[in-house]
Formats: sequence, structure tokens, C-alpha cells
Amino acid sequence: MHILAIFDSETARPPIGLEERYECEGRRRSTELERQSSNQWSQERTKRLPTALPVADGINWALQPSAATHYAVKDGVHALLTGNVSEWPGLDMVSVNHDAFVRGDGEPLEDNDASFLLQFYETFRDAAPEKTMPNALQALSLMKGRFAWIIYDAGQRRVMMARDKDSEEPLFWGRTKEGSFMVGSRLDDLAECNPTATAFPGGSLYVSAGTTRAVHDGAGELGWVMPGDSWPGQVRSFVPARNHQFRKMRAVPRINSRGAMCGAVYRVASEVDLTGANDRDGVC
Repeated sequence: MHILAIFDSETARPPIGLEERYECEGRRRSTELERQSSNQWSQERTKRLPTALPVADGINWALQPSAATHYAVKDGVHALLTGNVSEWPGLDMVSVNHDAFVRGDGEPLEDNDASFLLQFYETFRDAAPEKTMPNALQALSLMKGRFAWIIYDAGQRRVMMARDKDSEEPLFWGRTKEGSFMVGSRLDDLAECNPTATAFPGGSLYVSAGTTRAVHDGAGELGWVMPGDSWPGQVRSFVPARNHQFRKMRAVPRINSRGAMCGAVYRVASEVDLTGANDRDGVC
């Protein structure tokens, strides 16, 4: 199984810890020419895999087909998944398959876990912005199986990704010097991200903050706010803690052979780490 996704900086940014190496070197806004060049490079990069998926605005991705690699798209929401999920919280699988049969869907849903992932995403997709992360974490804490998945919601301009708590499915992420955010199942695919490339933490969920945010005006109409490219994504643990909440994430500094800090590695904190931890938006 083999997947690779590349996001431009206006679609999704990694957590700040993956960017710190480049922040200290002096970060600047990319020019339009640089963004076009980065997009062309992304398309060429993903073409190296056997199956290039439909190109969406701000994202290029591809997969190597296998029995445990799945892709699906519906209403502008793209889902890419590796692994096998045995239990989908909030879904009545009998009803889901029956509805698909009635609609005349070509491929049986049970043969494509990405289709189930789309249904799973719909259970918390339209929640208020402040509820999206908590609702998603609660649902993920009940999911059973080995998995690594990526969702891109074009309508919400939202990127989400998660990995099973036992880290059985491989998933890596990093940021290139030009600002592209790469996620893939093989570390060698992220060579352009060195020295920031690292394993995506098992038992955690990433959600992009996005450069556009949906808001409602006084009349209840949906509009868009453009806060710029200064909003890094968030990563949170969905591993339950003893206090009926979730464990915190730890950002562990990475030091190279020359003693220079190369960003951070994110990990789910142990129960011991939680004692007296300083809670800063779920990261201690």
C-alpha cells in the first residue's frame, strides 16, 4: 500500500512544530510564481505513483492500488485510506449498504472503506467550528481497526488526517522549504521535507485551520473570512485518559547531529506525562 498527498500552503499548514526549522531561517510569503512552480512540482511528484487521483484546488495526490488502499469522493469531499476498519462509530452498516444498493452504486461499499470514511465524516462535518474537533475526537476514540486516512473537504477548505492509536498503518508528514505540506505512507517519498519529515503520531487527529473560514453574518448568510497564511493546523490525541478526556500531545524537539533544532516530533503523552502538565490547546 502506498499513498502520497501534497498540499500547498494556502490549503493546509502543518502544526507549528514541523515548521520551526524554516521559521528560524526566516519565513516569507511565497510569490504567485513560486506557488505555480510548487504546484507543477507537486503534480510531477504524484505522477510517480501508478494512480494519480483527481487534482483538486490546492492538493495533488496519488496511490498505489491494493486491497487495503481506498479512495472515494462525494460532493467535493475526497477520502483516501489505507488499512482496514472493523467498526465505524455512528454508522448503521446495514442501512448504509441498503441505501447504497437502492441508489444503484456500482461498487459495493464493503469493498471500499473510503466510502465508509465519507459517511463517518458526515457525522461531524457540519458541526460548529468549535465543535468539529471535539466531535471528531470522540468518534475516532471509538473506531476500531488499523488505519491511516486523509480527508480533503473542498467546500469547507478543510484537511483532516488520522492514524490508529497503535501506529499499525504507516504515515509520515513534513514540510518542504517552499512551504508544501506532504503526507505519505513511505518516509522516502518525503525526502524534500528533510529535516522536518517525521512519523505522524499514532492515536491522533490533524485538522487544518485553513486560510478561509466560514462565518455567518447578522442575517445568517454564510460568508468567508480570509485571515491569510498565518494559521498552522492543529493536532490532538483521541486516546482516552483516566479523567474521561483525551491524552495531551507532546511536542518533542528534534536535534540534529550538529546540535541544531530541526522542529519537533509530536507524540501522544503517557498518563505519567499528564501529571502537572501545562495544557496549551491540547499540547503539553
